[in-house]
Amino acid sequence: MGPIEPSKLSAIYVINLKRRNDRREHIEHVLHDAPAPIHFTSDWDGPFDGAELDIDNLPEPYSIYEGWKLPFESGQEYWDRPLFPGEAGCTLSHLAVWEHVSEQATTCLILEDDVVLAEDFWSRSKSFVAAMETNGGPEMIYLGRSLVGPEPEPKDGVVTEPGYSYGSFGYLLTPPAARAFAHSDIATHIIPADEFLPAMYMDHPRPDIRMLFPRAVTAFAAKPPLVSHAEMGSDSES
Repeated sequence: MGPIEPSKLSAIYVINLKRRNDRREHIEHVLHDAPAPIHFTSDWDGPFDGAELDIDNLPEPYSIYEGWKLPFESGQEYWDRPLFPGEAGCTLSHLAVWEHVSEQATTCLILEDDVVLAEDFWSRSKSFVAAMETNGGPEMIYLGRSLVGPEPEPKDGVVTEPGYSYGSFGYLLTPPAARAFAHSDIATHIIPADEFLPAMYMDHPRPDIRMLFPRAVTAFAAKPPLVSHAEMGSDSES
């Protein structure tokens, strides 16, 4: 199987900060043979860089979900702390991408700038994109993630229905799903992108998040994963 046909993949979006030219160079090298136009968030203006954000005074219309400003006292380390500014910037970067994807014709690829692609990435992705373009196909596919909750056995050895997972570093998304994401309350109730994505396809295990963001799309996850992280540090965990 060859690369994804450009007519099937509308665009590739890369989450990248203006100050991280090193990461842009990395991902440009990774995507040197990309079969669709590439858009970098570092070419856009927006409140995307946590190093420049006062999350208590974000520009209109954005605001942090109040429930994430207070300790949740759940025993879950990612819930029992305030939101990092970098996490807010990451979510706002993804939101800007979802708004763009919602205007595209077909499925888009969304990557963060520190990913590494599997050797067979383009050939395996081609079948996933085709599946998403069929009636009843999934509206989102994780290409890489960290599983943090139980999930069913793989459907056919290639994909699985994802359980509660973290990871916004590589996924495929259809325009209707992007519209559902963009038209949710995420802009005025910002939470980590890692928490928002599972809320969109499953009943989130945290009750307040489940009520705030009811499930809206169908999702699969690639198994084995098609993307992983390069060792470049985190811009969101600060």
